[in-house]
Amino acid sequence: MNQTFVSESGEFAQARKQAVFEGWRNFITRQPNTLLSFETVRQALGLQDMERRGLQDVEIDKIVGSVGRDWEFTRTFLPKSSFIRDRWQQIADLSPCQDVPPVLVYKVSDIYFVVDGHHRVSVCRSRGAKNIKAFVIEYTTAVSIDKDDSLNTILQKGK
Repeated sequence: MNQTFVSESGEFAQARKQAVFEGWRNFITRQPNTLLSFETVRQALGLQDMERRGLQDVEIDKIVGSVGRDWEFTRTFLPKSSFIRDRWQQIADLSPCQDVPPVLVYKVSDIYFVVDGHHRVSVCRSRGAKNIKAFVIEYTTAVSIDKDDSLNTILQKGK
């Protein structure tokens, strides 16, 4: 059997299949499918002031952005490619989601951007977890942002 074409199985393969399905559905319904880039949102809203909020339970479905890794996952943190399979599987093999170490996130309005812990968020979200432990740093803004807002909507709100 040619190693290049070995099909994936298991939890990661299911997450990848879901990502492909979700991508097509979002394309057809014109819903956002890519993670928001924190740097783009930061610049658009002129974010500067921040405050550490400590360890909190964060709703996973409000985590819709990334600091520097927005191309690796879909908007719902499903893996976009097989290149991250090994790391993803390491996290999946570690322990149940309630036992994973806390992630680090930035909060802007009512959404979150992952700084550290992308794979942990992805695994836990694919397993149906509703919350994840996170160290939260909140950026102050007067702009109200919802988890379903597209980048264009956020950019318009920031004007």
